[in-house]
Amino acid sequence: MSLGIFPDFREIVQKGVNNLAPGGWMESQELYPTIYSDDDSIPENWPLKEWSRLQDEAAHDRLGIPLRIANKLKKWYEQAGLVEVHEEVFHIPILEWAKDPRFKLLGKFMAWNIADGLYGWSVNYFHRAFGWTANETLVRLAGVRECLGDKSVHAYFKVYVVYGRKPREGEAPSRVPIPADWPTPETAINDGEDEED
Repeated sequence: MSLGIFPDFREIVQKGVNNLAPGGWMESQELYPTIYSDDDSIPENWPLKEWSRLQDEAAHDRLGIPLRIANKLKKWYEQAGLVEVHEEVFHIPILEWAKDPRFKLLGKFMAWNIADGLYGWSVNYFHRAFGWTANETLVRLAGVRECLGDKSVHAYFKVYVVYGRKPREGEAPSRVPIPADWPTPETAINDGEDEED
């Protein structure tokens, strides 16, 4: 999951396709960072909801960094020429509210993940967009960490899993129209900078 670390994730998709062997498969898993509930149990002033709003305002609105790309992956895979592109959307609970023991455990892990990653996902965006210091960010995140123990809120994230296959030799690529600003194969080549030493 990237959550905004790439300025144009379409280039990453194209780069991946360029480096696949014919017939090879590629997969992405991305969290869509909007908080959902099917029973309206999320209070309007819930700290995690407010944090999500602030993160989106900081990253997307003020800094121009796209966070909400998960729902675009299928189209981007097709625009990059992949075939047999599939999309699955999973609801991952936040907190341990689910009745099913497997989903309850997933919710527990998601709450831990949020608590552990909250500062790292916030400090850079909040400093650059709002001018907050590291300590101001920590203080503002205290309420978010505290709300992660409230099992009466039946919240979840959507996680998109998208996978597709590069056409085999002689097989036609996807015929989905490519926008004019699409990264070209020439500009999305593997330049070796992301390879391990």
